[in-house]
Amino acid sequence: MVVIDKNFNGILSRDINDYPEGIVMVIDKPYRWTSADVIRKVKYAAIRHFCKKNLKVGHAGTLDPLATGVLLVCIGNACKRAQEFQDTGKEYVAGVCFGATTPSYDLEKDIDRTFPTDGVSAETINAVLPEFLGAQDQVAPLFSAKQVDGVRAYELARKLYRSGQPLDEAAKEILQINSIDISELELLGLGLSTSSAKAESDQNFRGGTDGLKPFCSGREHMDALCEPLRDPGEKNFRSANRAPVN
Repeated sequence: MVVIDKNFNGILSRDINDYPEGIVMVIDKPYRWTSADVIRKVKYAAIRHFCKKNLKVGHAGTLDPLATGVLLVCIGNACKRAQEFQDTGKEYVAGVCFGATTPSYDLEKDIDRTFPTDGVSAETINAVLPEFLGAQDQVAPLFSAKQVDGVRAYELARKLYRSGQPLDEAAKEILQINSIDISELELLGLGLSTSSAKAESDQNFRGGTDGLKPFCSGREHMDALCEPLRDPGEKNFRSANRAPVN
């Protein structure tokens, strides 16, 4: 199997049969691109490069549009191993706005609730992080790229949001529960904000260095992991939207 970055020319031959185990491309997905956007562009380039129309191209795990980072794109017979790649351990860096939440768990929607951050410090957060470690069940937020009967979950979420229906309960009814395992969880930094305007700004919070660095395996969703930490209240701060796996 050949692993390359986003460039075909000068690296790969023009004959796909030279790669019987397939090709894996390591793509740094841009902000606001969907995973499907990446697949369309790679497939178009691969078809032109190999002059083969019926070429299988897929990815090993979806990244939401507001997420950036590594997206593994499989070409040819490498598609058979996409699930294997998806189930391996992964490391993330998640920017978290402590003291504020949104209906979508991310910056797609405006902040709808704020909480006092008095008493929240690196010490208090590090004290509860061990409770998030280990094997557990997780339900992704409805504003996610999960598939529901062939439709992206975030499309259903937008309809429910406009109608004023509660999203958390709908997610538990609609989305499949995933088993994940968090083996490491590190607080990289802490930047508390009492300003809603700052929390709503992409420049201040998207891709910032303050936040969490989890190492996980399974079909984990970072927004669902981080959401309980955004409310420093005792009840939500200590009870994540999770359940231990027996």
